[in-house]
Amino acid sequence: MPYTDITKSIELFQSNNDGRYIEDPIIQAAEYVPEKVKKAEKKLEDNPYDLDAWSILIREAQNQPIDKARKTYERLVAQFPSSGRFWKLYIEAEVNILFFLHFLMGISKHNSDSLQGWDYF
Repeated sequence: MPYTDITKSIELFQSNNDGRYIEDPIIQAAEYVPEKVKKAEKKLEDNPYDLDAWSILIREAQNQPIDKARKTYERLVAQFPSSGRFWKLYIEAEVNILFFLHFLMGISKHNSDSLQGWDYF
């Protein structure tokens, strides 16, 4: 589908969406928050130690990129600073992205002789 067709489709959707104009449907989709997460957040307002609500937020964080999940992990370890289990989850999420970046850099190193300095990573 050519770009102009996609643009026309988005404009048509925006104009026919019950009179509501959508600024950017892609951004709105990316900012979608599941209802169960909203309910968990509400529960935490009432009881910040509710482990069932935290479990929902942890699962959601594990399915997010670390830059979006970091806030949840930081709140979690701030609320339960002596919980090794929660610290472990946070550290694993951070380390996973480092391993991934290291893997990508290794691929780049093998694909390009012009890159210098990768040996020190």
